[in-house]
Amino acid sequence: MTGVQTCALPISPLLREALEDDHWLVRCEAARSLAALGPQIVPDLQRALQDPDARVRAAAAWSVRQLGTDAKAAIPDLRTLLSHHDWLVRSAAVYALGKMGPETVPDVLAAIDDEDWGVRSAANAALRDLGPEAESALAEALQHENEEVRATVSTALKRIRENKPREPVPP
Repeated sequence: MTGVQTCALPISPLLREALEDDHWLVRCEAARSLAALGPQIVPDLQRALQDPDARVRAAAAWSVRQLGTDAKAAIPDLRTLLSHHDWLVRSAAVYALGKMGPETVPDVLAAIDDEDWGVRSAANAALRDLGPEAESALAEALQHENEEVRATVSTALKRIRENKPREPVPP
């Protein structure tokens, strides 16, 4: 266990309680803090992904992203957020899906066609995050009908092959 997790575990009941607070900002900060507690907190993050406030959902998606493949149970919730009306929620969901492995390649590719530039940018970064295990799925996407998708996938493949990940700025 890391020092962060050792210190954070005793306060997990407080963070869980904060996820139910009346004020969105308290819930948002709780969702952001939960990732430090490790994978056992995924069910709490899944509930936060369904919060009525879009900012809390985005923060929860960001925390899921930090947990990466340890949070695969949240993939269905993240997929649901891809159709959310708020671009910030969609982009946070795409970023998180980029850390979940090759099975989320189709979800991330679909986000490249999003109407919002921020979501398309998140999809571009998420493709790079998918890493070498997604290389074959991305190689197939080079045949996509959309030129922007092909260009994005080509860049992602190049970055994966060069092994130079780029960290996005949290919401």
